[in-house]
Amino acid sequence: MFQKLEEKGYKYSLLSIDYLKNIKQELEQLSKEGLFDKEFYQERVPKYNFNYEDTFSDAKSIIIVAVPSPQFNVTFIFNKKKFSFLVPPTYMYYHETWKQVNDLLNSILNQEGFKAIKAFLPLKSLAVHSGLAKYGRNNITYISGMGSFHILTAFYTDFDYKEKTYREREIVKSCEKCSICVRNCPTGAISPNRFLLHAEKCLTYLNEKPGTIPFPKWVDPLWHNCLVGCIKCQSICPLNKEHKNWIEKGPEFTEEETNQFLKDTQFDQLSAVTKEKLRVTELEEYLETFPRNLNVLIGKEKPND
Repeated sequence: MFQKLEEKGYKYSLLSIDYLKNIKQELEQLSKEGLFDKEFYQERVPKYNFNYEDTFSDAKSIIIVAVPSPQFNVTFIFNKKKFSFLVPPTYMYYHETWKQVNDLLNSILNQEGFKAIKAFLPLKSLAVHSGLAKYGRNNITYISGMGSFHILTAFYTDFDYKEKTYREREIVKSCEKCSICVRNCPTGAISPNRFLLHAEKCLTYLNEKPGTIPFPKWVDPLWHNCLVGCIKCQSICPLNKEHKNWIEKGPEFTEEETNQFLKDTQFDQLSAVTKEKLRVTELEEYLETFPRNLNVLIGKEKPND
C-alpha cells in the first residue's frame, strides 16, 4: 500500500485510533482558552465526528494521505475583456482527490481483508500529530517536498497500528525567526505572538461565506486576490519557493456565463455546458460566492492582454 502511495507522489502517515482522544481534547482546550472565534468555532468544529464507533466500529488506525495540489487560473470574459483569477490549492477537484485516494487504499486493503472509510476529522491536526506535516506560522500545514500545495485526506482503517507515532504540535523551525507571512497578510489575521491565527479576520474565511453576506466594512477591496480563498501568505512563504509557480489552467467562462454569475443565477438555471464546467472542477460548491467575489475582483483587476 505504501509503495503504491509513493508511486503516485503521495505522502502518508499512520496514527493509532487511541490518539484520537488527544486531538479532540486539544480542540476543546483551545476553545476553553478563548483562542477560537465563536462564530468560526460553531461553523467548523461541530462538523468533525470523533465518535468513530458510529462510522466504523472496527477502526484501529487512521491513515492520513497528502496529495500534491496546484493553483488554478480561472478565466472570465467581461465587457469583451478577459480576467483571470487564481484559485488556491485544495479548492478544485477536492472531492475527486478524496475519491482517488479512497479507491486506491481500498483496492489494496480489501485484498488483505481490511478496508478504509472516510474520516470527518480535523485534517491539519491529524497531519501534524502523526508527523506527516508541521504548522507554518500562518497555521497552514507544510509537508516536505510539497510545501503547502497539497490536499489532506484521512481514512479510518481496521488495520491494527500500535506504533507510538503521536507527536506534539510543532511549527516549522524556520518559521520561528521569519515574519514574512505576518507582514504580507492584508487583514492582520496572522499574529507574531500566538500560535493560532485570528480566523475571523482571515480573508479566506470571509470570502468563503455565501455571497449574500457582505464583506466587513474594514476589508479593503484591493486586498482580494483569488476567486475564492487567499494566496497571500502562501505565495510569499520561503517554504513554497519551489511550488508557488505551479499554476494549472482552469476553465474559461464566456461573457454570458460571467454575467449570469454576477447576477447570482442559480445552478439549476444555468446551461448544461456551464453546469458541467462547474461540476467537473467542483467550483459548483463555491458558486454562491461568485456574485460578491467576482464583483470586487473585476472592479480592481486589469484585464489580461
